[in-house]
Amino acid sequence: MQTLARAGLTLLLLASTTTLPEAFVREDTRLSIGAAPPPLVLRALLEGSALEARSEGVPTWESLRDQVVVLEFWATWCGSCVAAFPHTNELAERFANDPVRFLSIANEPDDEVRAVVARYPLNAWIGLDSDGATFDAYGVRIVPFVVLVDLDGKVAAITRPESVTARVIEDLLDGNPIDLPLATNRTADLEWDRVGAGDLTPAFAQVVLKRSESESGAHTSAPGSGHIVGDGLFPQTLFQIAFEVESHNLVWNAPEREELYKVSVFAPRGDDQLARSLLRATLTSVFDLQTRWENVEGNVLMLRQTGSGPLPATSTATAGQSRVGGNGAVVVGVSMDQFAMMLSGMVGRASVQNDTGLEGRFDMSLRWTPGSRKSIDDALATVGLRIENEVRTVRKLIVEPASS
Repeated sequence: MQTLARAGLTLLLLASTTTLPEAFVREDTRLSIGAAPPPLVLRALLEGSALEARSEGVPTWESLRDQVVVLEFWATWCGSCVAAFPHTNELAERFANDPVRFLSIANEPDDEVRAVVARYPLNAWIGLDSDGATFDAYGVRIVPFVVLVDLDGKVAAITRPESVTARVIEDLLDGNPIDLPLATNRTADLEWDRVGAGDLTPAFAQVVLKRSESESGAHTSAPGSGHIVGDGLFPQTLFQIAFEVESHNLVWNAPEREELYKVSVFAPRGDDQLARSLLRATLTSVFDLQTRWENVEGNVLMLRQTGSGPLPATSTATAGQSRVGGNGAVVVGVSMDQFAMMLSGMVGRASVQNDTGLEGRFDMSLRWTPGSRKSIDDALATVGLRIENEVRTVRKLIVEPASS
């Protein structure tokens, strides 16, 4: 799951939901149970997505009157959104002969939406909201995001796809009330440790760790700031930040913890390594854990030059930005080390390490087919890069109870 972020500075780490590029917006409350939903301002329906021929144009609440509507907001780069497609398809098939309409809305270019549903079929009307007008009208900040509208045209639930079951739809058809977990759209707040008119909390050195109620997770650490701030993070993610280790190189032998946390670290003199050292000491003490490094033989993916073709364009950007997802990557001002880290997880669970020998920062815009390794390889080749498999000694961080 990805988002537009400062490459190397901001890394979004999400559990079952994905924060949209407009992240770090506080909770949105423009939807209300029992009230009429905001207007649908879709640009069009994706051709071929309707279950039957339509002649009246894009749907409106007037045209959807006297129907139960399952309105789902999603994104092509959101893994949990695409993973919910089979569930939606099962419900759509079950209620094909009932007054139930499944309307799935994406706010991306038509060709990107078309490519994903061609590979992962979705049995619903697919609304095209490329200008984001409907997303904005509904205050959507986290996807997947579902709004259920009852036969009276009122909002019956604001929830996530997994909460929408056949029983729920049957209750709506029968006019029965429903009570589903509320999706609050509460996003990670990366300014929670600021006070006054945007000034950072005055402190010579500090580590603050609190419980979080965010539904998405994010952290940021500007180089040379000695400051780490995050919100909506699992303990495993906190250890990744503190020890600068990728998820696939973290071996968690401690009890699983489902609580989410927010963290703020300040170190004097802008010392980033000291900030991480302070965080490491805090985490191991608070959670009663110990760590050790272990070298193991493992499969590593090496990012290298092909030796032919153009190389990535050198960037003039002073800050990195990136969006890497199912359909490709747009990166500005990133190093090859950062780009390799972004590719980790896109081409398998193995780590991707930079072996290009390229220094500096680069701009790239690449397109590939979701889930296709060959397509990713072909896209990388256009900028003179390739990925090769290699067995190497990999350094793993082992996290275990302090008493073990």
